Parts: sequence; structure tokens; C-alpha cells
Amino acid sequence: METRIIPATSDQLDTLLQLVREYYDYDGIRFEDGTARRGLSSLLENPSLGRAWLIHRGQEIAGYLIDGFGFDVAFAGRLATITDFYLRPDFRRLGIGRQTFDFVEKAC
Repeated sequence: METRIIPATSDQLDTLLQLVREYYDYDGIRFEDGTARRGLSSLLENPSLGRAWLIHRGQEIAGYLIDGFGFDVAFAGRLATITDFYLRPDFRRLGIGRQTFDFVEKAC
């Protein structure tokens, strides 16, 4: 089955919000819908802040990854930090995580 990693768009805000809710629930992080919605909207509308990626396995959404951009003098430029990474339980231990990190490393 093919794994595809595609940039999330504003049209997919509700899908991404659901994935964030699942991740926070899994990791025991308090989820506030309004705060998360505002944050994701800002990220999706302003690509200079970072990117959100949807991870697809076949026809299903397996998870998501968010990287945020900053600046680091040591690198003399932009720095990307992975702030969120979540795979739904049925998609773990299939190599999707490694594929995702390889993809994002090249994308950055």
C-alpha cells in the first residue's frame, strides 16, 4: 500500500483538527478546540510559519505532522522544528514514521 504525504490546506482544517484532538487525547494533552482551530488556521494561512502535512496510507488518513519555522544563528538561517507528529494506532509499526521523517527531511 502506498504512503503519500501531502501539504494540508485550509479546506482540510476540520480533518487536521480531528487528528490533533486524537493526538492530544493519546498523549494526555489538554485540548481546547478554539485555541487549536486558531493556531491551525494561522499556520495554514501563513506558510512562513511552517507547514502541516497529512499522511495517507492507501485511501485512509494515517496521521499528520507539523513543522514550524524559526531562525538559528548557528545555521545562519531558517530552522524547521517538528512540533507535532501523530500516527493513528492502526498505522503504527508499518514503516510509515520512517517514510514520513525521510520525506520531511528532504522537504526542509
